[in-house]
Formats: sequence, structure tokens, C-alpha cells
Amino acid sequence: ARPTHQLAGVFSAVVMELYPPTLALLGRTRAWVVHGIAEGAPLDEISISGPTHLRVLDRGTVSADDFDTADHGIAAADVAALIGGDADANATLLTGILDGSVTGPPRDIVLANAAGALCAAALAPDFGSALELAERTLDDRKPLAVLRAMQRSS
Repeated sequence: ARPTHQLAGVFSAVVMELYPPTLALLGRTRAWVVHGIAEGAPLDEISISGPTHLRVLDRGTVSADDFDTADHGIAAADVAALIGGDADANATLLTGILDGSVTGPPRDIVLANAAGALCAAALAPDFGSALELAERTLDDRKPLAVLRAMQRSS
């Protein structure tokens, strides 16, 4: 696959600076490169436990920003509320997020990162709008239907 749009999470602020020009060389028209902070520890995704550093690649131009999902109505969560388990536990957690039976921090971090992907794909004009679209899509159970179709075909 040679995507033109991409959300990339990176573990390090130093690596974060290298990603946008590299993604441009790989043919990305637009990309979001994110580096979250959770209780002082680095994350390779959008954080709901602290700030997220952002680099946006848009047709060869790179801009920098920082944001906090709390400014968009997502409650800050302790990292402990986001720790998964073994493969079976994580599969149950994912299914619960998709079917609506799991709410709170696990759902919120999925929504935040889905919103980032929607922004990177230029399917929403800003993070707030992207978050609303991600919520509607998850509430409509569309991602669950896709998961079930993939399970049936494999």
C-alpha cells in the first residue's frame, strides 16, 4: 500500500522531527505525526493522560502544535485505566469498545486516535469535528460490523 495520508505515532520527540520529511519522501500528501505524554512517560499515540505533541505534514509544509484532549471534552485518565492484558483480554476489550459495552478511558483513547486519523486523512476540518465523527461512527456500530465481516472471511 502506498497511502497518501497517514497518522503516525512516535515514541520520541527527536524521532518526531524526522518523520514528516520522511513521510513526504514516501509520497504522503498529508500526515499527522503524534507523540503523547502520559504521567511524564512517552506514548506513540495521542494521549488522554496528558499533552500530545503534533507535527502536521500538508503538501510538503510542516507545522507544529500541541494539544490536550481534555480541551475537547475527553476526561483525563490515569495510565492504569488504559493498560490491556493478554490477547484474549484485549480482544474482549476491543469488542466491548466496538459494541458499546465498554466506555470510559479505553473508549476515549480509541476515539481520540480515530479522530487524529480522520484529521490526517482530511476527512474532518479540525480535531473537534473529527472527534464528533468518530463518536457517531462508533455509536452506529459500523466498526463492529467491519470486524465481524473480517472475522467471517478469515
